[in-house]
Amino acid sequence: MIRVAFLPLYTEAWDSLAEVFERMRKDERFEVRVFTIKRKLTGDPEFHGQVEAHEYLESIKVPNTMLGSVDELKAFAPDYTFINYPWQRNYEEQYRAESLVKFTKIAYVPYFLLPMVSEPWDTGVAGHYYRQRSHQLASLIFTQDPNTKRAFKLTERGSKYVKFTGSPKIDSLMKRARKAKTVDRSRYRIVWAPHHSYGPLWLNFGTFTQMHDEMLQFAKSHPEIDIVFKPHPFLLGTLTARELMTQSAVDTWVKAWDALPNTSTNIESDYVGLFVNSDMLLSDGISFLGEYPLITGRPAVFLENKDHWAFSPLGETIANTTLRFKSFEAFAAKFEKLREEGLPDRSEQIEDFMDEAIPFPRKAARKIIKAVVKDFGKQKPLIDPAKVIETTWEQDADARRGVDGVPAQPR
Repeated sequence: MIRVAFLPLYTEAWDSLAEVFERMRKDERFEVRVFTIKRKLTGDPEFHGQVEAHEYLESIKVPNTMLGSVDELKAFAPDYTFINYPWQRNYEEQYRAESLVKFTKIAYVPYFLLPMVSEPWDTGVAGHYYRQRSHQLASLIFTQDPNTKRAFKLTERGSKYVKFTGSPKIDSLMKRARKAKTVDRSRYRIVWAPHHSYGPLWLNFGTFTQMHDEMLQFAKSHPEIDIVFKPHPFLLGTLTARELMTQSAVDTWVKAWDALPNTSTNIESDYVGLFVNSDMLLSDGISFLGEYPLITGRPAVFLENKDHWAFSPLGETIANTTLRFKSFEAFAAKFEKLREEGLPDRSEQIEDFMDEAIPFPRKAARKIIKAVVKDFGKQKPLIDPAKVIETTWEQDADARRGVDGVPAQPR
């Protein structure tokens, strides 16, 4: 029997692992357990969030155990431990890749939709998709696109342990979208989903600091419209940690937002129903730009920061499905027309995107399970971190930001 642990630090993207877990727990070849842990996101003073992760998974009927220490995970003796989040700084040290590989094989399924951006200091596939320490120490990596698999050939370990399976996250989103219930409503609903990234060293898609007051005024002047604030989980912490806004300014804005009768905030991990029961998504990036058309068949409205990192070819395919605005002011000026006439038809662009994004429709989880079974049969040894000494993306990122500089990746 193959013993498998799931360690989803980023439970907001449980859908990246959900079908793999469900299929494995019904398969007599596997013994599976899900474990939840604490995490520390940008701006957080300490590690926390374990109870919330546990309760969310329980609410969607995923039994899980809250770990008190890595020894409890070690006692389960998993042959493989699935993670969906590569950024090691957000983990407690005992759950980082360097610790896990001492007793288990890491299997990594990306939490994000697709590799959508390029890095300004490099060409080809962005390094953070394949050169992080978690990538180096994994025994199995499952990629959504063939270009990322090819990029691993440039590393010391090569690409034999990297499997091109497509994205189980996309399969899960589309399956749940087909089953989502629509709610009777008479009011127009906008979902506003701002990203957390600011500055040239990390993505730089965020526009919240430029337009949050304008959005507040927009909500006040459109009392007949419901607006749901759906922030990236890192957003509010990033604003204060990077000194983009003071805590007092953030609190004042949130209080004003919450006080309006037509506004709300949604921090739920499951947003498929929210998207299905909306008329418009307004977002500055990144994954939601692709997820919204996958779920609804409609284009997202892209509020574009002019200095964001360039899209990858696949990312540009996604961006082509959107309705792009260079400023909130430009969007507001066109809103009434959009509300009256509806969003433009992007069905052809969405079809092109889906052709690129879904190479193996509804098969990603099955491909992942097949790869695990095959790998288990080979009885390969655990990865020895002492033998994997290639420079990591994190080390290069720290060098780019300089001493005491702003971290280039989520922290």
